[in-house]
This record gives sequence, structure tokens and C-alpha cells, in this order.
Amino acid sequence: MTFENFENLFSLFCTIVGLLYCIFKYIETPRRGYRCLVVFFLANFLSEYYWTTYQLVMGDYPEVSEFAAYFGWNVGYLLLLIAVLYMRHKNVKHFLHPVIFLPVLITIPQYLLYLNFGGYINNLWEVGLTTITTVYCLQEIVYYIKYKSKQNAFPWFSVLVLMHMITTYGMWTASCFNWSSELTNPYFYCTIIDGLICVLFGYGAMKFYEKEDAVTLAKSASGLRFQVLVQTIVSLLIIGFCGGGFITVFAIRKFLSEDNSIFHNERHIVIYLFVISAILILLVLTLLYYLTTIYHHVAQNFKKMDEIKRSRLNFIFTIAITFVLMAFSVVYNNVILYDSYVIGNPEHYEDIWSQLTVNTLVSIIIFCLISFFYYLGYKNEQISSRKVEEMNIQVVSALAAAIDAKDKYTNGHSSRVAEYSKMIAARSGYSKAEQDEIYLIGLLHDVGKIGVPDEVINKPSKLTDEEFELIRKHPLIGDSILKSIKENPKLATGARWHHERYGGGGYPDGIAGDQIPEEARIIAVADAYDAMTSRRSYRNVMPQDKVRTEIEKGMNTQFDPRFAIIMLQMIDEDTDYSMHG
Repeated sequence: MTFENFENLFSLFCTIVGLLYCIFKYIETPRRGYRCLVVFFLANFLSEYYWTTYQLVMGDYPEVSEFAAYFGWNVGYLLLLIAVLYMRHKNVKHFLHPVIFLPVLITIPQYLLYLNFGGYINNLWEVGLTTITTVYCLQEIVYYIKYKSKQNAFPWFSVLVLMHMITTYGMWTASCFNWSSELTNPYFYCTIIDGLICVLFGYGAMKFYEKEDAVTLAKSASGLRFQVLVQTIVSLLIIGFCGGGFITVFAIRKFLSEDNSIFHNERHIVIYLFVISAILILLVLTLLYYLTTIYHHVAQNFKKMDEIKRSRLNFIFTIAITFVLMAFSVVYNNVILYDSYVIGNPEHYEDIWSQLTVNTLVSIIIFCLISFFYYLGYKNEQISSRKVEEMNIQVVSALAAAIDAKDKYTNGHSSRVAEYSKMIAARSGYSKAEQDEIYLIGLLHDVGKIGVPDEVINKPSKLTDEEFELIRKHPLIGDSILKSIKENPKLATGARWHHERYGGGGYPDGIAGDQIPEEARIIAVADAYDAMTSRRSYRNVMPQDKVRTEIEKGMNTQFDPRFAIIMLQMIDEDTDYSMHG
């Protein structure tokens, strides 16, 4: 392999890796910066793919116009400039410093040097865009250095783009001179360094959005596996498209030169390659659009599954992908072996069938072994998930019991509210995972009472205004306790808003209707029902018909009618009045 081939292949490889990483990040969190980088890598891919493939197939550089040769790269420079403008500190915009204009002084002699080799418009476009991009990168870097004490985040993306610009100018300048050997030519080393820098663009964008978002939600093990599977499918499709394009061009060359060994249709190959590259880009953009939509839809439904079902789905999906890859490998290898031995050497007909049989059996055995180890991991994860779920419920139940113990008249209140809430959720069409989630929310809805003095909670007489204000603070206290649980932010919704009224006028925020989260509206009905059907210091358990009347009266004012109707159905079915504290 020549140095030129290695350089081109390495650049193409880095472009594909950078493209895949940015696609993964964009699918996960659709951001404008990631979108710009995806199109930047696709533009580079357009030029690098047909350039590299042509060189591998034809063994020479394509004879094309300057516009066609540099079209993808030139579009890429514009997109990189746009990405830099999107991903920089908001206060940098009006910052000026003499250092940031240094690239203008440096690139003028560079431009004059490049003019000796023609391409006036192309050089003006490339040098102009890269100079502007470098100025903007330096602007943010100098701003960061000057105002570091203000704890501004490090400008990773601008630093990486600046390094990319330096290596790009290194390649351009090195190509203007003759070198004694490829090993002494800086172009080769600048190409390698530049490819590695471009791969890190996605990381720079991630650091920028990490600073902007501040909060990163953790994923479960099965959620991460689902994400990895989606990434694997995208990778296989894009790499498969690239390989398919190469095979297609090679087949076209073979077809056009079938009658003689001399090939006279180089221009046709260039056109085919350019068209194939453009088709690949359109396929990737289409894939990106649909996968982004589908991924978030599936991921939303994925969250609604319990951990065990998610694990089972991942296991089936992984085995299916492994089987498809194994089948492809068997068919592909067998076709190659058959073509090599049978078509080329008929006398080896019997030997080839034994080799094909062995090849197939080995592949099946490997598939079975892989499936077996996947199955072991799947079963271990299921057992572990069950244990974690049980432990979580036990811990939360213990905490709820400790809170209920503060009030001798409401012992068991949280567990009953959780059970009633789960029953309402089940009748509302919630999935099993959502029912389990609302059960946990119900268990912790009164966790804020831990901050209310015992003498206020257990006071047998009427509360004063000050004491009632203390009671009214428990939703806010509960919210402040539970909102630190990033894995399940919905836990805080039940604690904060279960005393809001559907018609307005509740506390602590006075929101109404659909502004109140659905989980809190369910818990509000369950909480009120248990309050009426439990003994208090000032009264006994209320009669069932009176409880039913109060629930009915509260529809559209205190309660969401959808869930109040379900509670009325539950009351009507409870003929022996067993649902009470």
C-alpha cells in the first residue's frame, strides 16, 4: 500500500468515525451543533469517498474539474464555520483583542503562495473561510484566557477546530514543495494528526452542550444496551453502504473492461462514484431523520417497560442481530470458497463441499456459544433487576412507614394511597411499569412531613394559622428531598402537587387542570379517599355512601373527573367496604 492510499484511507476512516459519533449524539439529543457537524462530515465524505475509492479501484487520481474535486471539502469549511458560531460562549460575540486578528496576517502570504498553483477562486474560498473560522476560534480562546477567573467552561470545540485549521494549512503548504521522500514530507503527518482531531469534534460539541445542559440523566443498563444496539445498526448500515459502493464501482470497472484488459472509461467511473457518494449521503440523511424520530418514540415506550421486559427485548434483539451477521458471514464465505475452488478447479468439487460443511458447522457452533453467553448475562441481569426492584420497594416502604409513624392516626396511610393509586392507574390503561412507578410515587407523596414537627401533626385540637402553614409546607419539603433523585424525577411530582386542586385554588403552586401532572392528579383522589376512610383524632371512619358523595362533589373542582369516576367505580365494587384504613 502506498503512502497516498494510506493517507486517503485513514482520512476516510476518521471521517466515518466522526460522522458516526455525531449521528449517535444527534439521535440521542438532537442539537443544532451536532446537526452541523453531521452535515460537515457528510460533505467531507462526499469528496473523500469518491476520491479514495477511485484511487483504490483505478490506481490513480481522478481527472475532474476543480469544482468537482473540492466541492465536498469546500462545503465542509462553510459548515464548520457555522458550527463554530453556534457552539461558543454567548458573551464572546462582542469581545475584541489584537491577537484574534493574527490569522489574517499569516494567511495572506499563504494565499499568495497557493496562487502559484492556480485555482484563484477555490483558494480564495478556502483561505477566506478558514481564516474567518480561525479568527472566531481565537476570539473564544482569548476570551477564556482573559476571563478564566469567571469560571467559564474551557472552549474545547474552538480549540479542536483551531488545531484542525493549523494542520490543514500544514497540508496545503507542504503540498507546495518537493520532498526527498514521503517520510520527510510533513503532509503525511499533518494528515494523520488532522484526521484524529476531526474525530474529536463530536467530543468538543458534547463538552459544550454538557456545560449548557448542566444535568445529565443516568441510563439503566438495559437502556444503555438499547442505545448501543441502535448505534450498531446505524454503523453497520453506513459501513455496509460504503462497502456496497466500492463493490459496485469495482463491478462497473470490470464490466466496462471485460472485453480487454485496457480500461478507457475513467470519466464514467468518476461520474458513477460521485453519484454513489451523493446517494450515500441522501441515504444517511434519510436514515438520520427517521432514526431520530423512531429512536425517541421507541425510547419513550422503552421507559414504560419494566426492567425485566426491557432486558428480555434486548436479549431477543441482540440474538437476532447476531444471527443475521452469522448467516451473512456463512453465505459470503461459502460463495467465495465455491467460486475459488469449484469454478476455478472442478477437480476439487468433493473437497469444497466438506470445507463448506465444516465452515457452516463452525459458524453455527460459534453462534450457539455466543447465544449461550448472552443468555447467561440476560438471566443474571433479570435476577439482579428483580433484587434491585424488591430492595427499592422495601427501602421506600420502610421510609413511608417511618413517616406515617409520626402520626398515630394515619399509620399505613402512604402504603394505602400507593395501592389505591396503582389500582386507578391500572384501570386507566397504564402499563405494568407505569403502575409500579406510580406505586412508588404514592409511597413517597407525604415524605415532606418529615420536616413538620410531631406536635403539629398529632395535635388533637384545631390548628392555628401558623401551624396550618407548617402543614402546607410539606409538599415543598418533599419536593426538595426527592428532586435530587435524577434517575426518577417523577417521584417529586407526587410529593409537590398532590394537594393541588383540578379547578384551581390548591397549594403550593395554585396550578389547575392539565398543568397538574397526571400522577399527582391520581394521587390526589387516592389521598382524599384514604383521608375520609381512615380514623382521625376528631372523627371515626366516614360511612361509604358519604365518601362516595364527597368524591362525586369534588369532580372538576378538587379532582380530575377521569380519575374520580374510576374511584367511584372502585367504591361501587367494594360492597363490603373493605377498602378503608
